[in-house]
Amino acid sequence: ASAPALDRAVSVDCDPGLESGIGSVQWDEQGNRLTLTPIVASGEWATPLVTNQSPVGGALSARSASIDEHPTACPSNVVLLPGDTPLLDMEAGLSRGFLVDAPTRCVFNPVTRRLRLECQVGWELFRGERHRMYRDLALEVDLDIAWNSVVALGSVVDGRLWSRQFPATLTPTTSAIPVGVWTAPVCLPNIRVAGVGA
Repeated sequence: ASAPALDRAVSVDCDPGLESGIGSVQWDEQGNRLTLTPIVASGEWATPLVTNQSPVGGALSARSASIDEHPTACPSNVVLLPGDTPLLDMEAGLSRGFLVDAPTRCVFNPVTRRLRLECQVGWELFRGERHRMYRDLALEVDLDIAWNSVVALGSVVDGRLWSRQFPATLTPTTSAIPVGVWTAPVCLPNIRVAGVGA
């Protein structure tokens, strides 16, 4: 039997034992399925998890909504990379931001073609002595972009992932950190976000 179409949204949560989070999110338009590949602690790709199949090794849990109309097309591959590559950079140079880990939760809406990533962002403050702070951050990715586009956050896990372009517009939104809208360049990771407060 063919895979059921996704309804309004698919929510994916990492179990506590999987610290490295979600590695890649791939949408199969023909099969109407969402495939997620977790990253294990060693940085290796684990066996992909498909939303209409049983979770692999209990590492991730996925919930697909009821069968609904065929969703609109969206990019087939969104790559999320963990690492300590600077993600946020304060204008005054007092802070260096970094993505703590791969997103711990991913909510994909095939109707609006938006992907919400929940991750933790930290930064170091250099005011006399070094302080490291952490805040939760939600990134909403607009997937109304070219087919096979890639969004990469953080350091390189597999260099082959960086050979693809990602002309995506990301809008970081959080109540704790007032950040602006920024556009990902062809080459991450040197991203600057203006107006990030300590």
